[in-house]
Amino acid sequence: MNVPSLLFRRQGLIIWRRTTTARPRCSPSSLSQRSYSPRSQTPFESSVPHHEVDSLERERERLILQEPMFKNAEPKPKISLPILFTLVITGVGFGIAATRTNEETEKWRKKVMYVPPIIPWGGNSFSAAMYGEWRQAKGREWQKAFDEFQKKTVAIPASIRGIVNYSYYYVAQSWVNLTEGKETSYKLVGCFAAVWLVGLIPAARGFVRRAFSHDPLSGRVSTLFTSQFGHGGLLHLGVNSFALIGFGELAWSYLRHNQINAPDRMDEAISGYHFLAFHLAGN
Repeated sequence: MNVPSLLFRRQGLIIWRRTTTARPRCSPSSLSQRSYSPRSQTPFESSVPHHEVDSLERERERLILQEPMFKNAEPKPKISLPILFTLVITGVGFGIAATRTNEETEKWRKKVMYVPPIIPWGGNSFSAAMYGEWRQAKGREWQKAFDEFQKKTVAIPASIRGIVNYSYYYVAQSWVNLTEGKETSYKLVGCFAAVWLVGLIPAARGFVRRAFSHDPLSGRVSTLFTSQFGHGGLLHLGVNSFALIGFGELAWSYLRHNQINAPDRMDEAISGYHFLAFHLAGN
């Protein structure tokens, strides 16, 4: 037996609804599982004229867009714990960066023989001397590795050995010529790519999605940090990597320039740890 249609107001929205005592065509569980698009009719709107349904749907969409985000979310997202986690991670990151920078500075201070000029010009030349020695040491290490690589390729035919050795040398020389800021950026890009490749494995896809994507309603705060290593696809990965390589060099140069040229400056051999802490805390 059907009851006449009822007109009632809910949050300023006029809705036509037909109540009925007849047995529904589908069970309540299937109704709760059925999803409706903003432009599809619900079972209770099927008796309303088409032009009135369109008007009601437009009004409903307008109200949905005006609702504050997470208004009806259960459980309610908390802001205090994410803020506390961010402050702790930032403090720990910069503390570790300062400690490692001081250790590297003391290490290279002992290896560099530096005589300060009588009339200082510009910035801290001792920091520049230590950084130059660090780059030279990196070149010597790669030269030693290249010599060992050549010994291992002796058994390869000569026509192929030359191409293999030249490829190795080209990559090694390109890496040696990188500044510290660009080297750190490439290492971060390698981490991004590794996480993305692991996510392509079907067995690990669920773990990567949970560990490297942030959901404000999940209650997990650790993903605030780890989500910067996760990407939604190859295009997302490529664009972010391209931006990081370009921005990383500028950020590292700015941080190093201000550190070694400040009025109360301290000697600093390398600035990569400060840049890494800045990047991880900023993301």
